[in-house]
Amino acid sequence: MKVVFQGLLGIAFGVLLLWMALSGIDGAAISAALAQANIAYLLAGVGLFWIGVLFRILRWQALLTPVRMLTFWQVGLALVIGYAVNIILPARLGELFRADFLRRRFEVARSAALGSIIIERLLDAVVVGGLFAIGLLAAANRQFDPALITVAYGAAAAIVIGCLGVCMIVFFEHRLPFARFPRLAARVSVMAQTLAIVRGPIVIRCALVTLLVWSAESLAILMMVWAFGVAVSLSGLCLIVGAASLSTMLPSAPGYIGSLQFAFILTYSALKFDAVHGVLSATATQVMLMGSIACVGVGLLLIDNARAPARHLRATFRASHASRVKTPATEVRG
Repeated sequence: MKVVFQGLLGIAFGVLLLWMALSGIDGAAISAALAQANIAYLLAGVGLFWIGVLFRILRWQALLTPVRMLTFWQVGLALVIGYAVNIILPARLGELFRADFLRRRFEVARSAALGSIIIERLLDAVVVGGLFAIGLLAAANRQFDPALITVAYGAAAAIVIGCLGVCMIVFFEHRLPFARFPRLAARVSVMAQTLAIVRGPIVIRCALVTLLVWSAESLAILMMVWAFGVAVSLSGLCLIVGAASLSTMLPSAPGYIGSLQFAFILTYSALKFDAVHGVLSATATQVMLMGSIACVGVGLLLIDNARAPARHLRATFRASHASRVKTPATEVRG
């Protein structure tokens, strides 16, 4: 029931933002700008986006190392499917699906998987928040919509709270009042083992990979902007990427419909660009970038489910064969 409520709330919130974003937009202007879109930039953006996905797989593989050594393909399978579900379902339910998929498919504890996802999202939030701050500071002489300032304060508060929460679990796990809840205490203990990465050098390497992730994805969004003839500065790109990415971290409708359009229009208005181009750039990001990973993820999920009976049969055969060839230690041969 809680998940259904979150989903409905996300859809309602996305519809409201979409209505606010599209109010006053001329349909004829959208058609004219769409007809002049540069297909080459759109395709280049897709390629850059998937380079970022490859870096994301490498990062998550490193974060899961203390829990279990998984191959690049295994981690990539779970990540791409999880991202696809995140895009298709509302309220970012794909994060829970990704953790559950790792548990079912590769026997990784759900709490440990969630711990790695928390670190992953915090690293993203820090970089995205930094990009957003750079964009705001570089254009400090402009009149910003109050919504942008609210997003800035909200993002800063969320990052601080997230970092404090991780530190509490990592450094003060045994002092937390979970004695009356043994199941919860066990799950927090497993999650703490993953979160303990923040103490070691792995998190530094993951932070560097995060910079590569967002360099590739920022260039991908730049291609979506250039595709509609908008010449944006580096600081302007930081503002667009920061606002757009922060908007996807909120509970929203499937495909971040509404929230992404609203974020693009806010930043385009602050940068004195046409709102029509903002709507088209946001929609291109959804269709070309998010749409590509959604299609691949759904395809991989269908293939993986189709192979499930064969995997089960092989596992049963191996278990049966092992039980036949194993000789009990107490057996006496005469």
